[in-house]
Amino acid sequence: MPTVDLAPLADLIERQAKELADLREAAAIWQVRARQAEEQLKVLTAGNVAPDNAPEATESPESDGSTPTCIWTWVRRVWRGEGG
Repeated sequence: MPTVDLAPLADLIERQAKELADLREAAAIWQVRARQAEEQLKVLTAGNVAPDNAPEATESPESDGSTPTCIWTWVRRVWRGEGG
């Protein structure tokens, strides 16, 4: 029976395990950054709620018409702290 060299497979597994560990670390860093960004957004938008009777624009000035209006409405609501 011929002998099979498993060293290349072991090397591949080792490289993939290292890559997986690196990706886990990167994901953890991005999760922390996302939480920090959420907290910073809350601080920046605290007290910036528009009155309920304020007219809401149908499109953002930055909009070129390619983005649906509902997205800009959602962004404005989130920015004002009204949730999503």
